[in-house]
Amino acid sequence: ILRGDPQNIPLAVTDYPVVITQLISKSEDFSQIGQRSKDITLNFNIYGLIQLSDGSDESDRDARNLARNCETVLRLANSVVLSNSVLWCNPKSTEFDRAFSDGIFLSAFVIDLECHILIT
Repeated sequence: ILRGDPQNIPLAVTDYPVVITQLISKSEDFSQIGQRSKDITLNFNIYGLIQLSDGSDESDRDARNLARNCETVLRLANSVVLSNSVLWCNPKSTEFDRAFSDGIFLSAFVIDLECHILIT
């Protein structure tokens, strides 16, 4: 599991499968200006990359399984206390595709994740 822009992270063939998180945006609820707490929304993209298998669809199936497992962990964050500030996380959507990077064909997915946190 890595963080950053997947376009700028060098990966070797032995690094797959890989999950990369990228912070996309942050917004604050302006109705709470001047108060001691802030309601903040963070949006992430969660990328999953799996090296494409030769002559089979195993990598596509593995990508779907990895995406489902990631979504489950992200939904469980709502019931498991990660910290006192996380209110909830919601994997809003998941897209599947093929990718090509550094001469390697990949099965890929991206999860659009929204998190709400409360900073006091």
